[in-house]
Amino acid sequence: SGEDTDDDNDGVSDSNDQCPQTPLTSVVNSVGCVDADNDGIEDSDDLCPNGVSGWTSNATLDYDSDGCLDSTSFFKLLQATNTQVDEGMSGIHHEVDQNNDVYFGGSFYRNVTIGGHNITSVGDNDIVIGKYNRTNGILWTQTIGGSSSDSISNFIVDNNGSMYLVGSFSSQYLQIGSRNMSNLYQSCTNGHCNMADGFVAKYNASGVYQWSKRVGTSGGGDRVSGLAFSPSQSKIYITGFFADSMNGCASGCTGSTIQFEGSSMTGSWPARTAAVARISDSGTWDYRVKIQSQSGNSWPFSNKVEPRKIAVDSGDNVYVTGWFDGTMNAGSTNTITSLGGVDIFVCKFANTTSNGN
Repeated sequence: SGEDTDDDNDGVSDSNDQCPQTPLTSVVNSVGCVDADNDGIEDSDDLCPNGVSGWTSNATLDYDSDGCLDSTSFFKLLQATNTQVDEGMSGIHHEVDQNNDVYFGGSFYRNVTIGGHNITSVGDNDIVIGKYNRTNGILWTQTIGGSSSDSISNFIVDNNGSMYLVGSFSSQYLQIGSRNMSNLYQSCTNGHCNMADGFVAKYNASGVYQWSKRVGTSGGGDRVSGLAFSPSQSKIYITGFFADSMNGCASGCTGSTIQFEGSSMTGSWPARTAAVARISDSGTWDYRVKIQSQSGNSWPFSNKVEPRKIAVDSGDNVYVTGWFDGTMNAGSTNTITSLGGVDIFVCKFANTTSNGN
């Protein structure tokens, strides 16, 4: 018999094998070397041989060519690989924790690939969240969704690595963790409601679902847009716009009952109300205050407001910003009027435990 020309039996002839002594049964690249995460850096030179897959080391994503995707580059990878027409991610958010792990979240349609993990939506737009580690790649991902369009507005990560997120869902039922959350709007067809409710949810640092709460009106058209965390209180503040779009808004709009799930904190406020609310890190509501209610009692309303961002300072004072036109009321005594068209507003609410109107 002739001489063995493939000593390590890896399918690459010895004359072309740059790693001729790889262990038997190893999966190798075209030059006979092991590259477990397929990033273009052989395992013998790769400081992160089990890192995230689905990318190739280059000067942009791996500045020192050590085989580790730079933490700040993971967000670039998400943007670069998930912009296919009619598929992929949108509204991508990311946050880096004190250990330089990257938490991410966004909405996606049909199919998305994240670090070599292929994810498929249940219906239309679903939500995906996850955590990435430079050395070990994708640590976990979780999907949230139903048969219609569902989206994430924002998320934050506390000092323990717990992830809090807010968003909206138009599905009749939203599968979130172990829970199937129902939409308050009842005129749904084949799982599609066309009107959204809001939600707030918590996952721990390992990606395990902890709790979720629905917030919205039975008329739909609701959006939870911002959230902030108070470390001193271990509580989360949210803000949003609750339209009650279909209940009594053609004429004679007398009230919008915003339901903060699991609480008696329903406030019967005028239709189309924006609000701030507070919930503990264990999922208990304890505070809410109205930002603004629309004037008039018939459609179309002359004034509109939509809060977008919320923040909490070291004294637990709350700041909210967004846009409005016409006249808006912040609390019960502060009224401002736009200079014309759409203007920007900033509101401050002093640290308090009293519910307000």
